[in-house]
Amino acid sequence: MKNILFIVLISGCFFSCISQKSTSSKSSVVEVGSLIKDFEYAWNTNDSTIISNLFALDVFLLDRPLLVTNSQELAEKWVGPFYKCVKNMRTEKLQEWSTTDRAGYTGYYTLDIVVDGAVVYSPKGICTLNWVKNDKGEWKITTANMNSVDE
Repeated sequence: MKNILFIVLISGCFFSCISQKSTSSKSSVVEVGSLIKDFEYAWNTNDSTIISNLFALDVFLLDRPLLVTNSQELAEKWVGPFYKCVKNMRTEKLQEWSTTDRAGYTGYYTLDIVVDGAVVYSPKGICTLNWVKNDKGEWKITTANMNSVDE
């Protein structure tokens, strides 16, 4: 009888630990909406450092016809030429997903290109962004695909 009670007690502790572990892992799933809001905020503040810090060192970005494969190219060919003139970036979610260490977002985007205080172009399109949580616990964009659908 003591053996049965001991086994029941140990089993209860074991299942209790499993239940607590699964509950805590659910709470660590990232809110994708906050990641995309950070992306919008970075561009709308026109701060190249904030924008560049959103991306992983080995980022892969496709924004036809531009293709970059690391953070240095990203800074030189994508962020540098455009960060000062992007205004009013907005996104509208089509789909998102997340786990404890990865997340993704696909949605429509719109923005204004402003030169000398005047809107000269208002592109729109579809973007897909994927994040990975790094060793420091920071979420970094590892892949980005920006597809303009202007007419």
